[in-house]
Amino acid sequence: LAAVEAFFGIGGEQARSLDIDAIRKAFASVLSPGRLEVVRSSPTVVLDAAHNPAGAKAAADGISEAFSFSRLIGVVGTSGDKDVRGLLEAFEPIF
Repeated sequence: LAAVEAFFGIGGEQARSLDIDAIRKAFASVLSPGRLEVVRSSPTVVLDAAHNPAGAKAAADGISEAFSFSRLIGVVGTSGDKDVRGLLEAFEPIF
């Protein structure tokens, strides 16, 4: 909250605003390695570093929205301290 107040100001004449077009342009160029990252085509290989059920659901939703695979093979690897069942249940609708 302190950072937000420091940027925007508390109000009055010195308050700042954000340019929504600048924000859209910035987000359009953002890369997040390991998040729905296409590392190969023909065949398409997509990596995602989801490590909890919420991340796996977001990845599954993203794959469903961004791609139209006629056949999809999932390879899931995880460490023993993760919610493996939750991860697999989140991916199950697309695999």
